[in-house]
Amino acid sequence: METFLYRVLAGIPYGQLRVIVSHHLSDSNTALKAMSFWGLFARYSPKYLPWYWGVFFLLFALAAVYALWRMKNAPVRALILLSLSYLLGMSFEVKSLNPVIPAEPFIHRYFTPVLATACPVIGLAAAQLLGRLRSRLRERSSGWRWFLSAPAGMKYGGLLALCLAVITAVFASGLLPPSASLYFNDPFEPKTHPLYLNSRYRESVNRAFSQGMPIVSPAGIAGTNSLETCTHFFLDGRFFERGKPPRLRALNLYGREYLFVLGPAHEATAAAVFADPQARVLLALRNPFRVRELSVAELESLLVNEGSDKEL
Repeated sequence: METFLYRVLAGIPYGQLRVIVSHHLSDSNTALKAMSFWGLFARYSPKYLPWYWGVFFLLFALAAVYALWRMKNAPVRALILLSLSYLLGMSFEVKSLNPVIPAEPFIHRYFTPVLATACPVIGLAAAQLLGRLRSRLRERSSGWRWFLSAPAGMKYGGLLALCLAVITAVFASGLLPPSASLYFNDPFEPKTHPLYLNSRYRESVNRAFSQGMPIVSPAGIAGTNSLETCTHFFLDGRFFERGKPPRLRALNLYGREYLFVLGPAHEATAAAVFADPQARVLLALRNPFRVRELSVAELESLLVNEGSDKEL
């Protein structure tokens, strides 16, 4: 059914298989480069694997060892086997042996499926370990005996309140490095929260499209994703043609390749708009996704490299 809907609604035969093969296994994917066998392990290096994934893999390794040693539980062992088989396949999946060329780029989000099997292992191992520690604490400390024997609502409510207070204090302290800003929101700055920003982005995208203001982004995978986020998620359905969002168009401006979308009623004026340095455009970028209105002349001075557009 899913494959049929892909064909009817999106014109994509063979569904997800076609989507995956057309990009991930294509010879045009420049992220897939020849390397040595040992180069395959670079997928786990800090260059490609953020620190939080490293913490997750460490917790999973410790939980797996503990579960195999102490739990003797067949379902847990099955989850560990499933997780390890996925990691093994992801690590050594290649499209060529001579030379060695990985079948998938070193992108950490491709580890996401393993969360479904690895997280239960971490949780179950932690639950049993905490249960063992609780028994020992109950025997040795009268204070802990009082806490552990308290009503469940009081006990877990108090822990939750304490955790929320600590998290709020840390995020609002200003002590976290700027590079960590992608992973948290200051609770005292609600206008920086994605829920607020998404509403603002939707308003900006629809206003630009209805007024004939081009929505642009640097050409490439990042630019395509940014514009498709605008057209597929933020643009109102009333601007679609026969149920399909507007198509992306290419543009060479100041020696740089751009992609843009423009309402059908304004397509004839596209050349005139980009020829005027003071004309307004809406620039869309990702990592994280955001939009900003600026002039055509300002595009020339922005160093908007794929995945590292720090000026915005």
